[in-house]
Amino acid sequence: MNRPAWVSRAFLAGVAGLLAATVSLAAPGPPPSLVDEGSFLPWPTAPLSQDPNRPLWFGFQVAGDPITVERLIGETTRAGVVPSLVGFYRQWPASTALDLDHFPLTSCDAIWAFGALPVVTWEPMVLSGTGTVAIPANEILGGVYDPFLRRWAQGARDWGKPLVIRFAHEMNLVDYHWGTSRENYGPATPQLYRRLWRHVVTIFRQEGATQVLWAFCPNHQPDPGPDAHDHRHWNTFEAWFPGKAWVDLIGVDGYNWGPTRTSSQHGWNSVWMSFADLFAHPVAELRRLAPGIPLVVWETGCAPTGGDRAAWLAEALAAAPRLGIEGILWFQIDKELAWALTASETAAIASRVPPPARPDWRPRHRRTGP
Repeated sequence: MNRPAWVSRAFLAGVAGLLAATVSLAAPGPPPSLVDEGSFLPWPTAPLSQDPNRPLWFGFQVAGDPITVERLIGETTRAGVVPSLVGFYRQWPASTALDLDHFPLTSCDAIWAFGALPVVTWEPMVLSGTGTVAIPANEILGGVYDPFLRRWAQGARDWGKPLVIRFAHEMNLVDYHWGTSRENYGPATPQLYRRLWRHVVTIFRQEGATQVLWAFCPNHQPDPGPDAHDHRHWNTFEAWFPGKAWVDLIGVDGYNWGPTRTSSQHGWNSVWMSFADLFAHPVAELRRLAPGIPLVVWETGCAPTGGDRAAWLAEALAAAPRLGIEGILWFQIDKELAWALTASETAAIASRVPPPARPDWRPRHRRTGP
């Protein structure tokens, strides 16, 4: 399903020049032959992996839309590594403004031209002032958003290249109470979520957007947790999972907050945690739930204080193949903390960061039945 990426030699030379002072990127095979200006060279198609049977891909989550090639060059220069996947975030429009939102063609074109696979985190919520409001499930399931969904599906179909849609992520956190209110988030919400997921995926399949890869992505630590009062046993990965016929990729989000969170200021205490500490248990649970489906850490990051972040990333790259993780997307956004990687942090481990190449994941199902 994945086609070779074609990037102009001038573009590759520009990126290489920007990165030369900070990182040396390993590419498989012999160097390409010199060609005339304006000719095209294939982007590398083989990933670096400590286990040859388990590829490991590396990418970024970035803020803003549209994404441009110039923006990607800037992020690559800042981080000192070239991504294989680039994720960005899109919210849904209000029901009164459905005609104003369209498939993100500009961003997908730029990411593809850069040699990476687009990953759209698609959030069924409306921006409202300084906050957000989850779109009621009855509006989605009742067809109010169907014209909007069909227009997006048609845009994806006409674009024709593979992309990942991470729909309604981290659904096991009360802060992301998709389809309902924070007050009504509870044991009945997972079933509602599964219905929303299947409704959206069905429309894309009906419109022929069969190259879209649907990624299921809870948070590594549910809130409320299974030991919270009156919430025992319901907030599990299994409860939210839409079913293997409806999911192409699985994964999980999680961050090493280090010592930056305190109960007095933030309501909880955080400690330094290794990559394996964060993900070993949730990855094992997802593997049990959906064996054989590619698994990716769709968001992660490490606090810049409390430990050695470069060493943490090196440990993550070593641990991921052992855990059965096929990809890592770093949260390259300074939000609650200065999460974004810098070239000085990655320079020492450049040879361990996978070289740029698109994953060859393929949709698992092309039918609308369960």
